[in-house]
Amino acid sequence: MIREVFDAWAENWDVLCHHNDKVIRTLLKHADINCGTTVLDVGCGTGILEKYLLEIPAASITAVDFAPGMIKKAIVKYKGYDIDFRCVDIMEIDSKEKFDRIVIYNVFPHFPDSEAIINKCSELLNPYGRLLICHGSSRDDINRHHNMLNYDISGELPPAIELKEIMLPYFDIDNVIDSEDMYAVSGIVRDKVF
Repeated sequence: MIREVFDAWAENWDVLCHHNDKVIRTLLKHADINCGTTVLDVGCGTGILEKYLLEIPAASITAVDFAPGMIKKAIVKYKGYDIDFRCVDIMEIDSKEKFDRIVIYNVFPHFPDSEAIINKCSELLNPYGRLLICHGSSRDDINRHHNMLNYDISGELPPAIELKEIMLPYFDIDNVIDSEDMYAVSGIVRDKVF
């Protein structure tokens, strides 16, 4: 059901969703992306982060979403740019494929099994790779917004300190933010997973 809901929203997604440029740029600093970095954007929607990743610029950008309408919209928006947009669930990506950074922006509550996603991200990262799970508003705002929806498409976004605990078996955490205007937890993948 969740795929169908997001697919139906794709056409008007960019009108319905508002993003704070300053907050997104601040969040992406915690991902430590540079011109030599390969990035996987998970749950990319219509390509919200891509304009910021192109500013950096990342060495390569792979952006995935499981809703075909979202990917179609993103491909049209970024026609002529070297971005690998894919309509795929992150759990279906071959673990032989590796990235330097993985960013999960504004989508984490929609994953039914948070530990499985975190484990999958650890498998997809190069040694010393970084995962950033973030939102461009507060946890309270995110949870309030999701609770108002008439769809059962998300769970609660946990306090950042709880997300840190879920990530610790896989990542050395060095950023935890749970403020009034943003939410982020990030860390470097642990050596033991290689």
